[in-house]
Amino acid sequence: MSQNQELKKDVVAEIKERIQNAASCVLVDYKGLNVEQVTELRNEFRKSDCEYKVYKNRLLKIAFEDLGIKFDSSCYDGTTALATSKDVVAPAKVMACTIIDLLADDAEKAKEIIAKFDSPYNSKNYDTIWEEIM
Repeated sequence: MSQNQELKKDVVAEIKERIQNAASCVLVDYKGLNVEQVTELRNEFRKSDCEYKVYKNRLLKIAFEDLGIKFDSSCYDGTTALATSKDVVAPAKVMACTIIDLLADDAEKAKEIIAKFDSPYNSKNYDTIWEEIM
């Protein structure tokens, strides 16, 4: 087996371990963010005791599927990172707050993006959630 294949196996094992040891994880598509915004996002994850790391989509897919978790790779093209935490809500909260900050001038767009999150809030009224977040 080539050294490259061994490295990829190690990365898949790392991803699987992170997912298994986390209370929650979020896949982050940071396409369209500039360097300053990505740096701020990383800092916010760090402040919230979340581990944030960029991985190749193919390796994420292999790791998730090895764990029996469906991974639709058509949703992840290019820039994808994995944020994990022992805190159940921390990664999602960082993402929601980041969306709000980035789209502060476009509240409707922010609500639309947040509404797409798969979360316990899906059965609630999103306007109520938006008011809670703000």
